[in-house]
Amino acid sequence: MSNNSNNIKTIRLLFQEWQGGNNKLYYFGSKLLEWLSPESDSQLFQVPVKDPSAYNDKEPSLENGIVYRSEIIKHIQEVLKILERENPDKVVTFGGDCSVSQVPFDWLNGKYENKVGILWIDAHPDIKTTNDYYHSHAMVLGNLLGEGDKELSSLVKNKFKPNKVMYAGLVEQGLTDQEKEVIDRLQLRIASPESLVSNSNLIFNWIKEENISHIAIHLDLDVLNPDLFRSLLFADPNPVINWREIAPYGKMTLSQISRIINDVSSVSNVVGLSICEHLPYDAWNLKQMLSSFPILNGK
Repeated sequence: MSNNSNNIKTIRLLFQEWQGGNNKLYYFGSKLLEWLSPESDSQLFQVPVKDPSAYNDKEPSLENGIVYRSEIIKHIQEVLKILERENPDKVVTFGGDCSVSQVPFDWLNGKYENKVGILWIDAHPDIKTTNDYYHSHAMVLGNLLGEGDKELSSLVKNKFKPNKVMYAGLVEQGLTDQEKEVIDRLQLRIASPESLVSNSNLIFNWIKEENISHIAIHLDLDVLNPDLFRSLLFADPNPVINWREIAPYGKMTLSQISRIINDVSSVSNVVGLSICEHLPYDAWNLKQMLSSFPILNGK
């Protein structure tokens, strides 16, 4: 156990879940995220997730509308065990796909008696259902709101009220009719990429108006512009599918995201941070090339 000088206990989770997005590179990407992050005396806990190398390359079958459903539920249970045992004040999660935010945010909302707000920094809304998609990472915010997938949502013990949730960087031009319906019905707030170019005022206004004293931040790296930051799905150098024709891609910069998170940290108590969907294609391809060199394999 590791506490800081203010007796605030922060833990870090290495949650290498890739099954929610059915992309094996998330496993490596989350480990690299953790390695890149500044050193800390906060204890790191690794969530048990099977290495992708243990799987064949066949397309997984659907389990009640979602691929790898049973494994995702096992991960939920494992994360909950860690949180209940450690009882931290703050949780940092290195993912993995976007699904990794569900349990920490749910648990923190319970710990702080439903007084936690969510800032969802993402180009996509993550409120789909199995009627629309089969990857759970696109449903996780819906689950936290009592929408999304029925079974996964039922595992959320401390659901969030819509007024306690705000999007930052959401690209509205690419929303489906289903996503628009949920956002309109729940009246979810949105700060577009354009509104966040030079200031965080819309987020400040939400925090003040809704009295957000504690906040959990979900940072999906695909909120970033893939022409400027390359470790993203939309910057895949050898895509099987042209993702830019299928879904909207991010428009924000690293400096803008840094400013937003620092701004939010100055006016509210950030109790959760999840960083997700890191796909370091260049690093992985370089790793594969190096592994082919005989001299590096003792030959």
